[in-house]
Amino acid sequence: MKKMKKALLGTTLVGALVVSAGFGTYSWFTSETNASGQIANGSLQLNNGQNITEKIIDGVDFAPSQLKYGEWLTIDNTGSQDSHIKATLNQSLDKDIN
Repeated sequence: MKKMKKALLGTTLVGALVVSAGFGTYSWFTSETNASGQIANGSLQLNNGQNITEKIIDGVDFAPSQLKYGEWLTIDNTGSQDSHIKATLNQSLDKDIN
């Protein structure tokens, strides 16, 4: 009789855990929220859409870890949206290093 009570109690506890876990998952997947705000359309255009062909620096005789300063390059945002420009310079060597 004691084994039967222990088995029944264990089954009841496991069933309660499964049911409570199921209700938690159910409520998490069925939650709702309301958002308010507005969407504004605009344009981002640089230099009136023209290609930038100017070189910032001359890459002739440029060695790794050497600093070289070039001319300033002006980029105008002629659109209606604000922008942040990030530029990176990547270089590669075509010749073997002695």
